Amino acid sequence: MVTTRKPRPTVAGITFASHLEANLYRAWLRRFPFITLHPQVRIVAAKGHPRVDFCHLATKTIAEADGLAWHNSPLARQADAARDAALREVGYEVVRFDGREITANVNGCVEKLYRMILERQG
Repeated sequence: MVTTRKPRPTVAGITFASHLEANLYRAWLRRFPFITLHPQVRIVAAKGHPRVDFCHLATKTIAEADGLAWHNSPLARQADAARDAALREVGYEVVRFDGREITANVNGCVEKLYRMILERQG
């Protein structure tokens, strides 16, 4: 039996790990093209050097797009909490959007992220 993998989604020349990430980034670019949100950033200052889905570098604001397949188990949620704590220790703020939230209201997710960035700009 031969199985084929779905191709990874691409937005603006950037390849994403999931369609959730791609949809969130596409919505961000439509709504806030003048604010640079960096996808797929490795935070070397944090324990474990995690790669985050999105980061607004100037305000150290991180957004994660959490698919249920990877982030729904108690162990996964525990790992996410530890990762978020490590990021907060070095000054980052993290917001997580689950797949249902992104699918149902991607524009609301983008607005929430935008408000976080504004708040952190002071």
